[in-house]
Amino acid sequence: MTQKKIYQRDINSGAISDIAELLRFVADKNLVLARRGASYVGVKDAAGRRFRLFLPDHPKAMKAGIAGVHGPIYDFWIYALFAGSAGNVACYVGQTRSVSRRIREHWKHRLGTRSSGPLFGWAEHHEAEVNFVLLQSLRGRQREANHAEAEWKVRAARADFHFPSRELLGAGMRRTASSDPWPFDAAANNSQPIEQLATGVIALASIEGNCMLGEEGYRT
Repeated sequence: MTQKKIYQRDINSGAISDIAELLRFVADKNLVLARRGASYVGVKDAAGRRFRLFLPDHPKAMKAGIAGVHGPIYDFWIYALFAGSAGNVACYVGQTRSVSRRIREHWKHRLGTRSSGPLFGWAEHHEAEVNFVLLQSLRGRQREANHAEAEWKVRAARADFHFPSRELLGAGMRRTASSDPWPFDAAANNSQPIEQLATGVIALASIEGNCMLGEEGYRT
């Protein structure tokens, strides 16, 4: 783990809430202040390494996570890629700690045979558009994100969606007992074409923390 991540996890623990406290933290760690922003500082350590530290509410702060008793805690997003044709729907359900990066990765590797590549192949064969939708946001440990992802896969399977990428299989799927239905209308209304997201034509519609997509929209 880098020293930057250690510092940021300390900041994320809740002891620091404003820029004045962040500046005191920098001084206590004998870091050299190089730049000051409204919600971050640029610093240099004794080895000459430069990096930024952010207030806990900054979007980039939680990339480092929070130190927990049973492992680090992060912000996760569960998402789906899906395409429809003549009443059939194919999908890919996944999780990420960086939505924008994951969208770019899916688009970059759309012609491949792994990850979501087969879904894109299915969509091309059926002349269908691939859409992206955020299904859930949560703050927790990796195993909690794995469980949430498995729950959404079960819901998609019960909706009779196709899984061209075959990522449906796994121990997490067999252990989950989700009985919630797939929110068809809400998923369609909140989805965006992944091509336009990946190429910057449109901006990603964000969701609040610790919420889930239901039939009436996002709820906490």
